Amino acid sequence: MGFDDVDDVKNGVLLFEPLHQAFDQLQIGFIYDQSSNKYRLKVFDPSVRPQRLFGTLDRLQREVLLRGQPLPKHWRKGGRPTFAPGTDFNLQTTFGNIDGQKLCFMSVERPYKSCLNFQARVARKKAIEEKWIQPHEADFEDWSEGMLLAERMGF
Repeated sequence: MGFDDVDDVKNGVLLFEPLHQAFDQLQIGFIYDQSSNKYRLKVFDPSVRPQRLFGTLDRLQREVLLRGQPLPKHWRKGGRPTFAPGTDFNLQTTFGNIDGQKLCFMSVERPYKSCLNFQARVARKKAIEEKWIQPHEADFEDWSEGMLLAERMGF
């Protein structure tokens, strides 16, 4: 893969909007786990851990998820799961709840490991700079191809 291929549609990852926003803001990343051959979500920013995914959606996004159904009355109360009507999505789910969960793909197509690896490395670097984590924490193997890590981090 060359730099010209980075924006190729085949290299995209379609994420639920709260995950998309956190991914773009380098608050989370997806780290490749060789033992399971899966990508796992890593929360780098501890301030998002208690945030409910549903709570970060705007009005229109909530309507789409709820499919026009009313919001359950006591969805904000903790305790037992509260599901969006007609779905298996728990409205209580927080970023902390999904930390370490695998990234599921709907087809055999996968993004380039090097791109997800690079984003996770940049997110980890930001986490160290912001003092969200210590330099020895949350390190992972470099699964990218091509340039050396030091070259990419300087790019």
